[in-house]
Amino acid sequence: MPILSEALATTLLDCAVSVVTHVPGYGATETFAAWNRIAPTPSPISFHEEPAFTIAHGAAVCGARSATLLKSHGLAKAANSAVDALFAGTVAGFVSVIFDDATGAHSDCIFDVDALLRGIGIPFQRCNPGSATQALRAAFATSERLQLPVAIILDAADVHQEVPAPISVANSQPHHHLRWARSIAHHLVSPLFASHQRDRLQAKLRGETLEAIAETITPPAIPTTPDDLPETWRRAALPLVPFFQEFRTIRGQVVAGDTGLTSLFAFPPFDCVDITTYMGGSVPLAIGAMLAGRKNVWGGTGDFSFIAAGHLGLIEATTRQLPLKLFILDNGAAVVTGGQPIGPGMLDCVLAGYADSVRRIVLPAERDQIRAVLEEAAAATEMRIVVVECR
Repeated sequence: MPILSEALATTLLDCAVSVVTHVPGYGATETFAAWNRIAPTPSPISFHEEPAFTIAHGAAVCGARSATLLKSHGLAKAANSAVDALFAGTVAGFVSVIFDDATGAHSDCIFDVDALLRGIGIPFQRCNPGSATQALRAAFATSERLQLPVAIILDAADVHQEVPAPISVANSQPHHHLRWARSIAHHLVSPLFASHQRDRLQAKLRGETLEAIAETITPPAIPTTPDDLPETWRRAALPLVPFFQEFRTIRGQVVAGDTGLTSLFAFPPFDCVDITTYMGGSVPLAIGAMLAGRKNVWGGTGDFSFIAAGHLGLIEATTRQLPLKLFILDNGAAVVTGGQPIGPGMLDCVLAGYADSVRRIVLPAERDQIRAVLEEAAAATEMRIVVVECR
């Protein structure tokens, strides 16, 4: 008989999961190793749970079944992304397999991961070894029915237990209709859509069908940029108009942004951003889209968001040797949270390890320069980071 870690890996493969992320931790590590022994394309480890979770989420939004294998403490580090993933939703199934070190033998402390998941709101089930593979398979079906991330929790100490061999199920493949289509009211986490996305999430969790939700919940009004934006945001967006006028002509299949200035250009007439979650999430979301098979994917972020969390995604792109394309709006401040200044040289310090990939737009109103830099970046077969100097 297989041990539980092997049975879980086999079930992931049978469920046509194509993107699996993992940060080393007791129980998760053994399962990830079993996955890499049978996966068509082995996956690298991740260094931080927030981008690991977000990469898997980005892949699921773009139509690829995904999973993240984390220790319970790792889920706590990914919670920022997990909260926003609920509101952004998914398209294909996305399951977090959480390994709980209940005795604290391999952890710095003991804490209640069930309570954390209940607080976040992610649907979850705690499993015993004998039911784990069936629960994992059912979790993908639940995720796709609700179009939400879901989780299962296992005792990490059980991964070495022998369990019955999982039975292959013919209908475990993703439904043929699970195809990503741009829908910013659903996949763009924004203050302008917050009420709508809350109502939609609550209806899903009540068990309402997606069809019924579409009939009963009125879609939000879509503003135009910059005219319909709140005044503070409008002033911040105006200097960026020339950049986005050019960017919209070269953008690829998917553009991931942050809940900041970038997301304001998701609206007409620009339509330059498709998916956003937390500040700094654009980079791992874009990686997930790439791993789901989307072409010419871009991420877009601001300097504050990138310094805060986005740089963690660059480590992931480098590990995977992906030709990620990223633009960073360098305005020297945290504009959406009140304009707090960023210290001189901070962005350059964080980007120092990627200097060969950096290109700069130093005249953000000069469309010829913008076009030339963006076209070079879009055509490159390596990573490109376009810094738009708009202070």
